[in-house]
Formats: sequence, C-alpha cells, structure tokens
Amino acid sequence: MHDKQDFCLTAQLLEADNGNFQFVFDDPITIKPNSMIRVYWANVLQDTPQTGYLANGYTIFVNLPTYTLQNHTSQDNTAYKKSVFLNIPPQTQANLSADDPGGGIPTLISTTYEPYNTRVLKMKNQQQQITSLDFQIVDLVSQEPNKAGVGRASQVSIAFCIEECGDDKNMY
Repeated sequence: MHDKQDFCLTAQLLEADNGNFQFVFDDPITIKPNSMIRVYWANVLQDTPQTGYLANGYTIFVNLPTYTLQNHTSQDNTAYKKSVFLNIPPQTQANLSADDPGGGIPTLISTTYEPYNTRVLKMKNQQQQITSLDFQIVDLVSQEPNKAGVGRASQVSIAFCIEECGDDKNMY
C-alpha cells in the first residue's frame, strides 16, 4: 500500500518570529523510510510592500532531511546542503520596478507560486514520528530572515504531501 499524507497549512508570521513558523499536530505523524515530499503550491502575503515589491522572491526551508545544494549569493561559487522546501521566484513581468498599475503601491500583496511540474523532494530518513514541522521563510537572494517592519511576509500558506517512495519508477 502506498502511504500518502496531504497537508494544507497556513501560518501568521509575527514580527518577532524572524520568518520562523511551526505547525504542531494533535497526533504524531509517521514518515516512512526514504519518503518523498511533493510540493503543490505556496502563497505569501506581504503587508505594506515597498517600491520594487514585484522583484521580491522567497525561499522556504523545512526541518526534514530534504537536501538541496544552494549557494548564498550569485557571486558565491560554493554550494551548501540546505533543506529547501521551495523557492518562490519574483514576479515575471517586463518591468519589475514598476508599481501597481492603478497608480500606487497596494497595501497588501499576495504571491502564489504553483510549479508547472510538482516539486519532488526525496528524503533520506529512517522511519520517524513527528509531532510538529518547522519552517523558515527568507529572502530568495540575500537568504536573510524575514525582517520585521515594512515589506515583510505576514502570512504563508503551503500545500504538500509526504508519501512513501515505493520504487524509483514512481519518484517523478
């Protein structure tokens, strides 16, 4: 039997959280050995965005063994193993420095990213039971934590599943 657990989670981000958010479950969740995560979509709400908000991108990390190689900056040639859940790219518009077409900056923006191909993360894990999942959202380019104040992410919603791999033919 193919074990699959679906999640659709939303978190409010407080200024003191530095982009960290946690989901605690009523009952422990069992993750089978060498499972995988399929990320369906993510949404980030941003309060009081600043000029140039269309160029904002985010990285979401998770505390599961999903290792992706990623460098810190575009000038850094060294890649590090990180538990990247999803990278949310900036808006794809011709002029990323433009403000809202209505003539001003909106008071709240919503950025939703749904990959054309579902993001699949293989985990290298033993069977484990978890009672919570921890995430962190950071700036895509600088990798700086979600800062308090103007232009910070205020809410994150994510949809994903954790499932047993079975054989390698069903991995992608």
